[in-house]
Amino acid sequence: MEDTTVTEKRSAKERGADINDITNNEVDYDQLLSSAGKFGRYQWFLFFSTCPFYIFSTFSYFSQMFMTEPSPNHWCWIPELANLTELGRRNLAIPRDESARFGYSQCKAYIANWSAVLISGITPNESWPTEKCQHGWEFNKTEIPYPTVSSEWGWVCDKDSYQATAQSIFFLGSIVGGFLIGWVADRFGRIPAAVSANMIGCVAGVVTIFARNFIEFSVCRFLMVGAIAALGAVLSLALPETAGRDMPQTFEDADELVRNQKLFDVPFLQRKKVVDGGYVNSSFQSN
Repeated sequence: MEDTTVTEKRSAKERGADINDITNNEVDYDQLLSSAGKFGRYQWFLFFSTCPFYIFSTFSYFSQMFMTEPSPNHWCWIPELANLTELGRRNLAIPRDESARFGYSQCKAYIANWSAVLISGITPNESWPTEKCQHGWEFNKTEIPYPTVSSEWGWVCDKDSYQATAQSIFFLGSIVGGFLIGWVADRFGRIPAAVSANMIGCVAGVVTIFARNFIEFSVCRFLMVGAIAALGAVLSLALPETAGRDMPQTFEDADELVRNQKLFDVPFLQRKKVVDGGYVNSSFQSN
């Protein structure tokens, strides 16, 4: 009880000093906010109003890792053997490779008349000629039980660097976006910068759905993350005007906590959707 009384007296004394400074025309903005009450209902409103931006950005920012990661266990897709089981197709058409991670080639298949092979019941021979995958790949869904950009567009074997390159371009966008949106904020104001960042991120995110190749996908994701990443910085820079210079980082850290907590929900929700949808035991063919 005594500690509370001392704190109240000290606060009243400090407010009195702030008022004297204002009377003497020695106004410090932080002191003025402190006298008016720099962390009131409006500041709480600002905090909760910015939380949705950080929550939604979680799905935009971290989904890149989930949508581009290919299943490491894959092999050539042979359309003529579609009626066989997954194991039967692999044992018949894929050469064995003891040095490979899974014990068989992931980028080559035997050259054969598969219709004749099925009729005659011939077993594969290591002397048979091989060729690179001509009809895409088949992916085991044990580790990654859903289709990704890498599996749909065949970012494996000769194109196995595409996934890492797309990741690099994506995160480069967050750096470039910080400079560009920051310049817009300084030149035209923080509200126009925040609105333009939202519009760019929204449009780029929607257009990503219609991307048809590596370049289109990378450009869309580059623009989207550049806008989303810069948006948080713009919002945090607007807070000193109402909350004082010592509060923006607190606001941003709290919002980041909310955003990163939602990150743990993304894999859980995605896996639940996949399991409920019955995709776990299916295999995907990339043409």
